[in-house]
Amino acid sequence: MSRVISGFIMVILIIACLQSCAKEQAVSVPSPALSWLHIEGNKIVDEKGVMQVLRGVNRSGLEYNKKGNKISLDEVTFIVKEWKAQLIRLPFNQDWYTNDAKYRKFMDKVIGWIAGQGAYVMLDLQWQDNKAKITPIPNEAAIAMWKDIAVTYKDNPTVLYDLHNEVHDTTWAAWRDRASQIIEAIQSVHPKALIFVSGLDWAYDLRGWEEQPLPYKNIVYSSHPYPFKGEPWAWDENFGALADKAPVFLGEFGGGADDLEWGEKLLAYFDSKNLGWAAWSWVDQPHLTQKDRRTPTEFGMLVKNALLKHAEANAQ
Repeated sequence: MSRVISGFIMVILIIACLQSCAKEQAVSVPSPALSWLHIEGNKIVDEKGVMQVLRGVNRSGLEYNKKGNKISLDEVTFIVKEWKAQLIRLPFNQDWYTNDAKYRKFMDKVIGWIAGQGAYVMLDLQWQDNKAKITPIPNEAAIAMWKDIAVTYKDNPTVLYDLHNEVHDTTWAAWRDRASQIIEAIQSVHPKALIFVSGLDWAYDLRGWEEQPLPYKNIVYSSHPYPFKGEPWAWDENFGALADKAPVFLGEFGGGADDLEWGEKLLAYFDSKNLGWAAWSWVDQPHLTQKDRRTPTEFGMLVKNALLKHAEANAQ
């Protein structure tokens, strides 16, 4: 009898171990409602060839806090359901992703929350680590890291790839070389990946990509316009002209109460060119929400109203 009991206990322990291992290796499940995206001409389109102009917000936190500055499923649900965000840009920390299994697991959980609510997830390499933070370009280790991410999410159409937050204090040649290495690493294991590549001058200036586009498929160029970067007359020069020829996305923009007129003009400019965007930021300056992370700031209300307007139009 004791042997039977011991055997039974052993079976239970094995099952528990297998279940635990499965949980450790779990990868977020994509939303069945979301299509694979690809590039046709200068547009992002779905599997049916229908243009998709993705609009949403940045939910910063995972770059400087291993729990994402208290990100939660409830908050993600609020962003998607109440603000009608189609996309959440998710900044993260390269060092933690590479070296901390618990961090990777939590990041995967957040990706699952976003996809589960029916929104796309833009993974944004925001910080290299807690000391270097936003480096001029990614280091060599980022090549292997992005390839690992691509292997992990190659069957998940909800995950999009933003290679480096804001390139700065470097040359087009240096950035082109490193971006090409990362793109080739991703595409070697995930040829369907939609990849976002920022410009120079802290991502604002896309003129180098206009002069010499990257020779890869499914590439979107990403700019970060802010009030201090230039008046509306500069938008055409820095990113608008390229948008007439190639896919352009605005990975960040934002402002305060004194920037509402600027924000209205910028959003109207985006609409005139069918450009997607992700406003900055849900929890960091310049803020979209107040301390409760629910009530919009004045600029946040501008963004929320734009999201609601487009959601209503898309529903018709």
